Amino acid sequence: MKSILLFLFLFISSQNIDAQGIKFFDGKLENLMSLAQKEDKLVFIDAYTTWCGPCKAMTQNVFPKKIAGDYFNANFVSIKMDMEKGEGREVALKYNVKSFPTMLFLDSEGTLVHKVAGYQSAENLIKQGQKAKNPEASLVAMKERFAIGNRDPAFLLKYMELRYNMADNSHGPIAEAYLKTQKDWTNPNALKTIYKYTSDADSEMFAYMVEHKEAFYRKFGASKVGRKIQSLLERKINDPKNNRLEDIQKLYRKVYPGIEGEVKASKVAQTYYRRKGDRTAFAKAVFKHYKKYPSTNADELNEVGMTFYEAVDNRKYLKKACKLVKKSIKLDNNHYNNYTLAAILYKLKKKRKAKKAAYSAIALAKAEDEDYEEIEDLLKLIEQL
Repeated sequence: MKSILLFLFLFISSQNIDAQGIKFFDGKLENLMSLAQKEDKLVFIDAYTTWCGPCKAMTQNVFPKKIAGDYFNANFVSIKMDMEKGEGREVALKYNVKSFPTMLFLDSEGTLVHKVAGYQSAENLIKQGQKAKNPEASLVAMKERFAIGNRDPAFLLKYMELRYNMADNSHGPIAEAYLKTQKDWTNPNALKTIYKYTSDADSEMFAYMVEHKEAFYRKFGASKVGRKIQSLLERKINDPKNNRLEDIQKLYRKVYPGIEGEVKASKVAQTYYRRKGDRTAFAKAVFKHYKKYPSTNADELNEVGMTFYEAVDNRKYLKKACKLVKKSIKLDNNHYNNYTLAAILYKLKKKRKAKKAAYSAIALAKAEDEDYEEIEDLLKLIEQL
């Protein structure tokens, strides 16, 4: 009996603690704005998605805390909004929400006052709330100071970091403004600024990093700098505003001079057309590339073959893809590339050859002590041809 009472006490206590957390409004944002105006408070929006792990962690571990509730309930009216549903889609577009979770702080007229992205502890969340209410530290305050020409380096560093933590790539112009205050870009602080805050392959900072790669290699390591440069190039490919392949290839040639740049510029056409969904142009780019620059990498050729199986229906192109996969098998005969060959032959409805490749893939998988259930599933489909 005592244990039951103790359990009930602990359960009720935990419920009371949760009830002391941040109170979220259930309704339209427009109505919340009216409430904020009536109570002379700012609006706090938890911009989340259902698949976001850190969003769930904040809902479970941060928002229910008493310290968070004490501060936010006194100073804000709060609402949770799914950025992929209903009104949330408009909010995501209007306030440039790029990552999740993002915390938005608005005034009662809907003007963005402050913004921060990523998981926040209760203590950090309160600090962000304090910044939103501080006329000197909020986003809107710093934005105004920047707009009227404040170029004090200390201020620019703070504003740049604030923009960077918003995770919407809006910090670039501030970073470039800061670097203009630095006479020597080779000093450690300037190098660190360029390395950390460069987010656009078309920017002056990116061009400087590429031109002075050796200095960045020495300070941050060649592998880290290489990954940074490659990630920025990939971001340019994915940017819908950059729809000219020639511009992307030109940039690859600049970043990687000599034959390496020519090979990468040729190969990037495959990625470009695949992501645009142009299957014909993708196939042509593949065959053009490997005719000019034959590959000796079995995994690379096999990956290309699997892409053809998954995305290309043209029989002429599938037959050519078979040749690339057969070359992969010659280079390194394994169950992966035999499975890919069987899959393409199945798509071509060549039953006998597809069965032969599938049986080879199963035999190799057994020899390699690898699972072959997926190959058996393909074999069942081949048998039905």
